[in-house]
Amino acid sequence: MLNITRILSSEWCRWARLGWLDIQSRYRRTTFGPMWIVLLTGMTVGSIGFVYGSLFKAPIKDFLPFLAIGFVTWGWISSSLVEAGECFSAYKSMMLNHVLSPSSVLVRVVFRNWLVLLHNALVIVALLFILQRPLSLVTLLVVPGMLVVGGVIFSTSIIVAFACARFRDLKQVLASALSLGLLITPVIWSPEILKDRIYVAYLNPFSHLLDLIRLPLLAVTPSATNWAVAFGTLLICSMVARIVITRYRHLVIFWL
Repeated sequence: MLNITRILSSEWCRWARLGWLDIQSRYRRTTFGPMWIVLLTGMTVGSIGFVYGSLFKAPIKDFLPFLAIGFVTWGWISSSLVEAGECFSAYKSMMLNHVLSPSSVLVRVVFRNWLVLLHNALVIVALLFILQRPLSLVTLLVVPGMLVVGGVIFSTSIIVAFACARFRDLKQVLASALSLGLLITPVIWSPEILKDRIYVAYLNPFSHLLDLIRLPLLAVTPSATNWAVAFGTLLICSMVARIVITRYRHLVIFWL
């Protein structure tokens, strides 16, 4: 058992390093390097913020941090899932020629997108500082929130990767669904604008995942419902991911 654990951890570390090399190679020989991620995210948040802030008649000091945190978090979730759907096909030659755990291949994708998240987080930090948003001890809740969201992302990535490897059309369905999800999830709009129908926004589990990260950074404590739905989502996704790996890990190479 210890030997298996040691082998898996070694594989995971190896693929995590490859994820870091992906970021380096993507921006090699550029002027700003990975900071292009920060610049593009900052310009996007600024453009959307001023337009939609005016449209919703929301104070910029409140709306920009709300938008930035939601946009960065949604980008982390959506890009991780989209790339997970393509990872087995992208690393087909490695999987066919080496004995690899499918989950270790996914570590490269998840770790790469986690690094992108860290870069984008600089936009959030800059906005909170410039707009002088207060922080408190509640802000520390963002740490367990990120762990829960990260767990949901990893377990869901496993399910998505296997499903997309078996049914190739699901890649396009997934990309379209996540594009639609950006509009129906409170990323660029606040649930409060729904007034009496605010419950509609919270029928979406992604709303609760976003709140686990966004609310602490806005010095607001996430509700018990947020935590309950998030942990329930993590539990269900983890159970399904375990079943998928157990039943199909030896079959995935025949789908490539």
